[in-house]
Amino acid sequence: MKNLRSFLACLLLLVAMQTFFAVPFLSIQQAMGSAGIPGWSISLFFAVVVGLLVLRYHETASTQLTAFARLLTRMSATRWLALMIVFGLALRILWFLVFPASPSSDSATYITLATGLSQGEPYHIANTWAFWPPGYPLFLSFWFMIFGPSLLVVQIVNLGLFVGTLLVVYKLAGKVADEPTARLSTLFLTFWPSYMTWAGLPAKEQVLIFIIPCTLLLFLSATRGQTVKGQLIPIVISGLLLGGATLIQPSMMLFPTVFIFTSILCRFQIPRTTGQIILLVFCMGLVVAPWTLRNYKVFDQFVLISTNSGSVLYRSNNPLATGGYTPRGEIDLSGYGELEADAMGKQLAKEWIRENPVQFFRLALQKQVRFLGDDSLGAYDTLRRGNLPVSSQTFYATKAISNAFWLIAWACIAVGILNILRRRHSMEAPLLPLLVFCFFYLYALHSIVESASKYHMPLIGIFAILASMSVYGAPGRDSHTNRDQADTGRTLHD
Repeated sequence: MKNLRSFLACLLLLVAMQTFFAVPFLSIQQAMGSAGIPGWSISLFFAVVVGLLVLRYHETASTQLTAFARLLTRMSATRWLALMIVFGLALRILWFLVFPASPSSDSATYITLATGLSQGEPYHIANTWAFWPPGYPLFLSFWFMIFGPSLLVVQIVNLGLFVGTLLVVYKLAGKVADEPTARLSTLFLTFWPSYMTWAGLPAKEQVLIFIIPCTLLLFLSATRGQTVKGQLIPIVISGLLLGGATLIQPSMMLFPTVFIFTSILCRFQIPRTTGQIILLVFCMGLVVAPWTLRNYKVFDQFVLISTNSGSVLYRSNNPLATGGYTPRGEIDLSGYGELEADAMGKQLAKEWIRENPVQFFRLALQKQVRFLGDDSLGAYDTLRRGNLPVSSQTFYATKAISNAFWLIAWACIAVGILNILRRRHSMEAPLLPLLVFCFFYLYALHSIVESASKYHMPLIGIFAILASMSVYGAPGRDSHTNRDQADTGRTLHD
């Protein structure tokens, strides 16, 4: 099992190298229209240089980060969290006061749907009844019914989600790692530029950023539970949250596979864990089922959640596909009804993939570059699509800061992986496999369907913890931490 965990860590290290290549490559491609040979050369050179620097100085970097993280622990946990919450809220409020962007594209659609639901109107837009997944509009409509539909309500909800995410990430990082890792994770999360600059706009990913670490934390709590109540309640809550996440983003319906792979790799008590995962999936179904019944009444046939999966799959896999969003495929499906377009899209996409395996593989690599190569979505949605009189210099400066932070985070992830591989005892804890499987779930998914930087946004909390792993397992931890880790190992393993 240790060899498998080391292999998993090495895969993440390769993805870090891919990120070092993808960021300059995608920037050149966006600026020039095509990267060409110069773009490939520059990007490869950049990736090799950064990779060599990380390899050469990873021990020094880990030592410095560990010393810094331990410095953060001199403050009490309550004061530290309060400080991060105050800083985080202040930065976000300041951002959307200085840059009061208007919702556009998907964000505007969510506002329209949520407003209609809050006023008792049916879930219907642009002649479709289930094209848009309902989870996020339903979530917003709850708040709109209480406070009225407005962008201010969305912003306040986003601030609340940030506070919740910060607390959950702190708890998750500290549960099976240590206090320095938890402190550094919250610091990363608080100042993450793309997360901060996106706070003023409606986006379903804002909710997923909170739900994903919540479900991981609850799953780990269930595996450590000493009583039936302690094992079942976290699983039930986790299942209900994942059901909500599935209504928000239907691709989340297979997320329990993350827990299955983690359970196998970390040698959890399989009979007990199997029962827990079955219960989790059942609870997910309880949340999704009412919407499925609604769809059956509307269409007189089974539609689990939405009718957009065929369209997305085909637009992502056809001769015109670029790896990112395209308005149509080679065959335009816009003239068909939503059920017909959904079925035709799935069929056409499967046929193209079977007949063009090489092109499909190349397209998958392009999708991975889009997934990893940019982290400036907040800047783009606010400063470019937010109907603001903002100069290009402001946008490009914010974009550069966001992507520089993204590269630093991945450099820290690479440093952490190298040090964890060197301290092989650190591979015993389930935190790293759980986080890595969580990342690879979305990474693999968006190697098949359309990809962009927004699709890695739900993992911001996970990235914050991974970027802090270089301080986990460092020599010199106090005996209390060592005892906690030993107890964790005895509880989680057979």
